[in-house]
Amino acid sequence: MRLVRTEALEAGMLLALPILSSTGALLLREDLVLTERTIALLKKQAVPFVYIRDRRFPDAAEEPLLHPETFQRALKELQDLFATATAARGNHLPPERMERIQSVLRDILEDVFDRSDRLVLRFLAIRGHDGYIFTHSALVATTSLLLGQELSFSYAQLYNLGLGALLHDLGMAAIPSEIVDKKGPLDREERSLVNLHPRGGWDLLAGHDLVWPTARIVALQHHERWDGSGYPGGLRGEEIHLLSRIVAVADVYDALVSPRPYRPCRTPWEAHALILEGSGSLFDPRVVEAFFRVVAPYPVGTWLRLSTGHVGLVTAIPAEAPHRPRLSLTFHPEVGKLTPPMVMPLAACEEIRITEALEEEPNAV
Repeated sequence: MRLVRTEALEAGMLLALPILSSTGALLLREDLVLTERTIALLKKQAVPFVYIRDRRFPDAAEEPLLHPETFQRALKELQDLFATATAARGNHLPPERMERIQSVLRDILEDVFDRSDRLVLRFLAIRGHDGYIFTHSALVATTSLLLGQELSFSYAQLYNLGLGALLHDLGMAAIPSEIVDKKGPLDREERSLVNLHPRGGWDLLAGHDLVWPTARIVALQHHERWDGSGYPGGLRGEEIHLLSRIVAVADVYDALVSPRPYRPCRTPWEAHALILEGSGSLFDPRVVEAFFRVVAPYPVGTWLRLSTGHVGLVTAIPAEAPHRPRLSLTFHPEVGKLTPPMVMPLAACEEIRITEALEEEPNAV
């Protein structure tokens, strides 16, 4: 399968992976034949990319990090939690609502541990900007848990990390929706309101026996930065709790690859480069090193150009080297089309470099 920009979709293409709505409901099913109507729906939902079947390339046989049922339940419970938090107007949340979030977290942890292989983020999560906060919270939690595993966290540490990541943006429930969904840059007053959400999340989670302080502090500190340039406390370095430092990286990465009303999303490789660039300034270098080992810069389905001149599609990503994928090469400028495609495992070819990532298949192929 290959990753195709929504603007480049054509009627008759076959959807390779299902697409969910912001509440976890099935929006478009796997193996659906795209029509002009469904393509228009994807554009309306601001979905930037989709996975399309291509008979030249085998579909990835791997299971997603989270089972669809787990992901759907997480989105539903997060939506209900934020609705409850909005209605609470700064008061404490009912214990039963937090119990349901804890139950979702246990499902997520079970999915993460129910894998015998080393977990790596290999696929791009397909979503539009509708209901961003719920999808974002679930994906930040999943990515944070991958980083925690890479850092050899215990189960108890992972539990607190996952809970803090799921709840990190809870304070956004108090921000007016017209600001959250504004289609343009925020003015100074609007930005000041948004910057209150870490403290708002901290306050909402106060007094909950089910939320340990180490999970609650993530809501307060996830916008703090390694060099002291973050907020609300201007903390720096190890003054910031380790769980917060982990969620900070996962939060920024997912925000970058997510479409928003006021800007298009970055490609995964652009977002990956920005995280690495921020090591030692914005982010804890130790956490960024873990990020490099578990988040693939070039997801399955991405077109790459190599230093040899070959163009190929990423078809698999080895857990031991996420930045050195396996490709199916389809073109070389001196030879033309390669039929059938030639398999190239970059992990075994250290002398070959990736020179360019492409958003779509070159016309020359």
